[in-house]
Amino acid sequence: DDPGASRRDTKDASWDLWKSLMDLFEDDLQQEMTALSPEFWFYMLLRFLVCLFVVPAWLILGVFSAGWLWPPQVRKGVLVQRISKSNPVDLKEAEQRTKEIGELRKEVKELHRDVVSDMAADRKDVAAMKSQLTDMKGDVMNQMKEIKQIMTMLFDLQSSMDP
Repeated sequence: DDPGASRRDTKDASWDLWKSLMDLFEDDLQQEMTALSPEFWFYMLLRFLVCLFVVPAWLILGVFSAGWLWPPQVRKGVLVQRISKSNPVDLKEAEQRTKEIGELRKEVKELHRDVVSDMAADRKDVAAMKSQLTDMKGDVMNQMKEIKQIMTMLFDLQSSMDP
């Protein structure tokens, strides 16, 4: 058993089903019937139901499945690139877009490098500030000890002078 065979059969089945649904809207069939015949009204009702329910439901299911459930005709119309190599204007425009995308990618990479280097510099600055804060904290503690010693000496001196 070929695993791709079932996929091809499904593709052919969805292709054929979509084609038969779209064939309902061909004018040739409508011209063969008269407005008074029951075939005409059945055909019009069928067209109405297909147009109102079947096609929109199929398209919505295709949107939710990222195009997987769409018939190949719809997938081709929606997902296939429309720029052709035969039209030089389209080709030139596509090349220009590709060039602009490349330039944007370079700019993004450069910006990323700048941001990374700025972050590294900021980390170094924060580490230096933490170190400086720790040093200042130690200095303040030492000064507080000195002030405490001086105050103690002053109290001792004052108490020794008091009769």
